[in-house]
Amino acid sequence: MVYREHKDFQKVERCEALSISLYKDIVMREEIQHLIARLEKHHSESALHSMRVGKRCHQIGVYNNYSEQDCATLALAGLFHDLGKLGIPLCVLDKESEPTPEEYKIINQHPRLAFLELKEAKYEDVRRVLVLHHECKEDVRKNYPRSGGERRDAVRFTPERRIHDEKIDRFGQLLAAVDICDALANKRSYKDALTLAQTEEVLRREFAGDQRFVDQAILFESFYRML
Repeated sequence: MVYREHKDFQKVERCEALSISLYKDIVMREEIQHLIARLEKHHSESALHSMRVGKRCHQIGVYNNYSEQDCATLALAGLFHDLGKLGIPLCVLDKESEPTPEEYKIINQHPRLAFLELKEAKYEDVRRVLVLHHECKEDVRKNYPRSGGERRDAVRFTPERRIHDEKIDRFGQLLAAVDICDALANKRSYKDALTLAQTEEVLRREFAGDQRFVDQAILFESFYRML
């Protein structure tokens, strides 16, 4: 697909305009700024990545006509999805070569650590979304054995609870697609940024969730590369 000529670019522009003030209201809260500042102090690259992911998740939420509350949940899940890296040593995060399998095991603890970091009840949906963001990756799924179906089958939920949990799973997939896309498209300590075509190729190969979210992540990435 030639994204430069994509018919949805006008819709992307409208969604960006709608998202700006709403997203700003979310991220400028004192408690949100405090948590992001803690991550930035520990590892600035992770903080910048998280801010990009939070913003993009909110924009795609607007693109999908999600409610304002759901868009806020996605924004916060994106902002906080790497908060658990506060507990990951810098020698692992800043390593200039590909992490070893043992180091990946350490890094892959960060969704659980982020879940534990956000203890307040008001973050319940946010923490449930962010803890899923590695479960949609083909190469690490074995490290996160509790898939969405297994979680739902473990307890007899009411229809309302089932619908809500399906939404949480869907938001986790959206977050995962945006997270992988941004990680591929930007430079890391151990790799260079990929081209848009390379990013899409790897994302489609690694992402195990709904490919619609890959389409949307790539659409927004291609739009911003044109600016």
